[in-house]
Amino acid sequence: MIDRLTYIESGGHDPYRNLASRFGIFTVGAVLDYGRLLKYRRDTVSQLSQGVERLLKANGVTCFSGRGTLLPWRKVRVAAADGEMVLSAGNVLLAAGAKPRMLSLPGMGLPGVLDSDRLLALEELPRA
Repeated sequence: MIDRLTYIESGGHDPYRNLASRFGIFTVGAVLDYGRLLKYRRDTVSQLSQGVERLLKANGVTCFSGRGTLLPWRKVRVAAADGEMVLSAGNVLLAAGAKPRMLSLPGMGLPGVLDSDRLLALEELPRA
């Protein structure tokens, strides 16, 4: 979600028009420096993600990566790449993340049809 917001925020809206060149968007002639925009997105996502991790650790939160399932009695099952574990805690925070869902429409599986993850991973703009 952070990466999607980065693209939205870097769109050069009126209050930010003077700062748009920092993001690779030039309003004179509407030039888009896609490479600069990609770098800005990557840097921003990295900075924000690391900041969240630091805040959690600084406040005594132990983080586990994997697929979490809430269980009764303040327990959580975490299925990770290296196996499954059941954790117990007084307080539990599940960070659900986001995953695109492909619609079941004719043509959605054709080459060139992109979900948001694939679109954000492109190294160059697709041809129109």
